[in-house]
Amino acid sequence: MPAMNRRRKEMGKYNLHVDDVSIEAVFNRLGGVEGARRLLRGELVLTEAEGEPLLSFVWTFRTTAAEPTIVWTSPQFKDWFGGIAEGARAEELTLRKLARRSRDAAIITALGDKEVAAVSWADFKSALAEKEAEGDHTPIIAYMLDVNGVLRAVSARWSGDGWYVFVCSLNDPIGWSAGNQVLSRPPAEALA
Repeated sequence: MPAMNRRRKEMGKYNLHVDDVSIEAVFNRLGGVEGARRLLRGELVLTEAEGEPLLSFVWTFRTTAAEPTIVWTSPQFKDWFGGIAEGARAEELTLRKLARRSRDAAIITALGDKEVAAVSWADFKSALAEKEAEGDHTPIIAYMLDVNGVLRAVSARWSGDGWYVFVCSLNDPIGWSAGNQVLSRPPAEALA
């Protein structure tokens, strides 16, 4: 066996090694190349084995028909949600605080599943109205189904004169900052 082939075989099939970390071991832990691709696409979520939970409880509130002061929505909002009905309003909604920077897949996993995570436009507006009435202008994140049934991230930030509403796909690589509040329906066990 030529020296070059022997050396490549000794290094492993991914031919990578960084300091004392075997990249091959990382790839194997992820399920090979396809697992790494899924991780990079945001389809595979890594969670910490120990430590502080990703989301902490803030409060649960009853929804209201009050209208919040929304002064701007991003251009994609009309494309993705234009013409969609406000949807049924949940009886109760829960706000949780994001403990550290995170991406959507990890947040949805921490909430329990997409059914708990998904809220209606009526729910989102109710949460904004409640926060506005309480003087709580902490940024808020929620997940809503668009006109095509695709789950999208929706966020709102207060800027003195009202709420500015943004939407993005779940694959946004930037993620969300610690301290943002996450809106969801209460988990089923909390309603029992």
